[in-house]
Amino acid sequence: MAMLGAVMQENMRGKKSFLEFYKQLNPDQKLAVDTIDGPVMVLAGPGTGKTQVLSLRIAQILQQTDTPASSILALTFTDAAASEMRSRLVSLIGSVGYSVTITTFHAFCTSLIKEYPEYFPIAQESEPVTELERSEILHRLFETMPLDILKPLNQPLLYVSAVMRAIGELKREGVSPADFATIVETAFAEVQTPSTKAEQIKFIRSRAKNQELLELYVAYENALREQQRYDYEDMILFVLRSFTDNPDFLSICQERFLYVLVDEYQDTNTAQNSLVEYLTSFWGADANVFVVGDPHQAIYRFQGASLENTYRFLELYPQARVVTLKIGYRCPQPIYDAAFSLTSHTRLPDSLPSLLHDGLTTKLLAETKLKTGASVVVAETSWMEHMALAGRVRSLLASGISSQEIVVLCRTNKEVFAVAESLLAQGIACTVSGGTSVLDKPHILGLIKLLQTIFELRGGEAGYDLFAVLGAAWLGISRVHLWTLGRQASKQGVSLFELIEESTELSSDDPIVRFVAKLKLWGVTEQQEPFPDWFTKILHESGYLVWLLEQPEKFTFLAEIQALTNTVKQLSYNDHSFGLEAFLRAVAIMQDRGIRLEAEYLQTNTDAIDVTTAHKAKGREWEYVFLTNCIDGVWGNVRKPSLLVLPEAVLQFSATDKHEQLAEDRRLFYVALTRAKKEFVASYSQTAIQSGRQKYLLPSQFFSEMISLSETKVSQEIDTFEQQQFLETSVMSQFTAKYSSSEREYIACLLTDFRLSVTALNKYLRDPKEFLEDVLLRLPQAKPAPMAFGSAVHKALEFVFRSILESDSLPSLSSAQQVFTRALERELLSKDELETRALYGKNLLEAYYQNAERFSAQPVFIERFFGSGFSTTMLDGIALSGRVDRVDWVDKSKNTVRVIDYKTGKQRSHNDIEGKTQAAELSEREQSLSESIRGPYKRQLLFYKLLADLDPTFHPKVTEGVFEFVEPHKTSGKIVSRSFELTDAAVADLSNLIKEVMREIRELTFLE
Repeated sequence: MAMLGAVMQENMRGKKSFLEFYKQLNPDQKLAVDTIDGPVMVLAGPGTGKTQVLSLRIAQILQQTDTPASSILALTFTDAAASEMRSRLVSLIGSVGYSVTITTFHAFCTSLIKEYPEYFPIAQESEPVTELERSEILHRLFETMPLDILKPLNQPLLYVSAVMRAIGELKREGVSPADFATIVETAFAEVQTPSTKAEQIKFIRSRAKNQELLELYVAYENALREQQRYDYEDMILFVLRSFTDNPDFLSICQERFLYVLVDEYQDTNTAQNSLVEYLTSFWGADANVFVVGDPHQAIYRFQGASLENTYRFLELYPQARVVTLKIGYRCPQPIYDAAFSLTSHTRLPDSLPSLLHDGLTTKLLAETKLKTGASVVVAETSWMEHMALAGRVRSLLASGISSQEIVVLCRTNKEVFAVAESLLAQGIACTVSGGTSVLDKPHILGLIKLLQTIFELRGGEAGYDLFAVLGAAWLGISRVHLWTLGRQASKQGVSLFELIEESTELSSDDPIVRFVAKLKLWGVTEQQEPFPDWFTKILHESGYLVWLLEQPEKFTFLAEIQALTNTVKQLSYNDHSFGLEAFLRAVAIMQDRGIRLEAEYLQTNTDAIDVTTAHKAKGREWEYVFLTNCIDGVWGNVRKPSLLVLPEAVLQFSATDKHEQLAEDRRLFYVALTRAKKEFVASYSQTAIQSGRQKYLLPSQFFSEMISLSETKVSQEIDTFEQQQFLETSVMSQFTAKYSSSEREYIACLLTDFRLSVTALNKYLRDPKEFLEDVLLRLPQAKPAPMAFGSAVHKALEFVFRSILESDSLPSLSSAQQVFTRALERELLSKDELETRALYGKNLLEAYYQNAERFSAQPVFIERFFGSGFSTTMLDGIALSGRVDRVDWVDKSKNTVRVIDYKTGKQRSHNDIEGKTQAAELSEREQSLSESIRGPYKRQLLFYKLLADLDPTFHPKVTEGVFEFVEPHKTSGKIVSRSFELTDAAVADLSNLIKEVMREIRELTFLE
């Protein structure tokens, strides 16, 4: 403990001390932080400082006990929450904070599966199922299974989406098909049949629906296994199943984590709770488990489950201490009052323990003296509501309020898009979270039209979208020229394609003629190349990517095209026969079934306000919060039929009833309301045009619930001049050219959680532009065939040496060749390329086996990861990552090892590897480096040694590095290895280089 305390003191030099932060806590927060041992539940309302409490409690554990930082596990609901907690912890205790495992539930389970593969009988080739694949599986099951009630005659696919949601709910609640069979049998036992005729009919239909759902659930799971797929929710279920089947594995994890903390406990599902319960079960009711949550903010749980977790926790830990945080540091008192009056309308069960009842009925006391609060704006029409919103936002911005402190919240993604469009028309820049699918974006639709036209022209069709394709902005074709040809085709009664093909007036140099020729050529080459390669080529050769990079919104567009490219690659890897026709069919299915394709956007404009959904606002805060379209039926009393209701027994403690949907809406409204640090403004319109007719609307009932117990100002004033100005305005916001300040902000955002690998380092030293495009922006690019071949060889060698490591036996040559072949077949190669490289790879492995001395090695690790999962590799605040192919003993008695990296391709000399020859092809920057780190290959080995030195979980000392060129020498047939001594002095040179490079990267000097 003394050593750890000294480390923490050293790390806290120059930082605000733990004691100073601790002194700022209020008594309830101190109680939560100081209660180190045993089970603790903290009821933390909005803005009560739960992240600070969690972080300080971890620091307190490290201060007061001899617990290693690596034995503390903090589980969060989102990656953003995990990042914030770690940042807060590091600011408190320094680099020790990096050793604490702070992660999401799914990331934690993924790390366990990766670190302990022997406990998971999952096929190595298994992949996460895509939304499209999931939809296709269920549609196929509906088409082939003899369903009755779930497949109505006139609407046979009516229940597909409902079944998909139900299976997801069951998995999140940890209910397997076998469990569900028991639940259905018990819930619909004949002795429980209702007495009235209406209730009997409802009971019989519900039983039949759930019985058919069970059949579909079983068939769906079988289909996943057959296709070697798994659901996102399955990652946790795999771990739970392994804990049940392998007590030794459970013991390993229980011994590893002595303290478990859970954030946003109200939203954790049954499967996630079971994970925590397994990890702490060894200590029973005295487990060191600490949960923080607020049932009033439960918006992601199974309907009816807002109090499920609190009941379950107190049943498992009856002596748990319950701490209620009563002081809020975010909202003014009027907003806390409005929130309290809102939640008081939610009925609490009579069986609720008194400690919980008191905590959930405690009004938060605001720390701030601000008296601003919640208000309502009433507009006659929806456009007037948008006008009032734009006027108020513009006024705030003009008064000097930062755009980063303003948000507009909506109930649905559809509303987000409409509101953002209205604000943009008024010259108010917006950053949109949600809104439309990538497949609905105009530039993506244009690209899809291009691909559709290629397919149609190849099939002899007229290509009626050709006019739109030729008018695409990225082609730069004269619109006048295109209009002229269009008119000619119309007059002659032929298609534009036929006119262009048969015209004698158009020269071969005409840009339209040249592009149509490209369309025809692309139709031919698509059938000869792996589809992702061809798709990437189209992005480049069509001019689309060049045009995209010149747009003011290029980073938004890049995120969207990256999402589409990733989908192309995923679908192609899942089906190697996947091509253009299948792609167009997949896009059509996704659009038809409403399968959204999401892009990962980052904040690209720091002068823009946020527009997002209330769900996505969870965990965030702004000074000014606007909530739109607050009408009855949208916020409260949502009229959506429940096609498929799961039995109440899916949850142990909670029951669903007709009031629960309203309570769920109320909790979401509560979340929206309590995002505000200064003011909350809700709005609604009294009328709207629906189906061509004017409809009168009612305000949300939540307004009356707030007004009944707290003062809320209602404004109905509409300025006539502002109305006229709003209607006349139609100017979209204008943006600046490339690498503007906002774009630099975007690139800086990409670096927030950036981990430097040796590949990224070498790309940067070779060409910063290549680093930007390949590492940060990740522009679409095909995987070269040699790289695909190398990956397959690596898989085979991993199999060989893992067998030697685990069973001390050399597997047969044929088995290694089979592993290679399977791996190569998963790569995207043309038929000829696949056949050629498959034969060459088998011969390569045969030659490798003939070099028997290779197998005398004593491997310690195979495929050792650094900087991911439970491995922490930080260099003065710089996160590093990497993966080593193999680690062998040099001298076990001295605890020394060598790192081995396999290389396919041309063999290289020692001088070449060290950068001493012209063949090394060094950049000017590389040539200026000291000799010890000049060569990129040598840097790779030194980087691996640095990773090992930094990783506290890696105990041997790396003294050597080896490149094994696995392709036999052309004349001697020998496998050549190049071995290097890796010195601490050279690693020090590399460390200094990394610090220098990361300083440049973080300061964005490479953009200049």
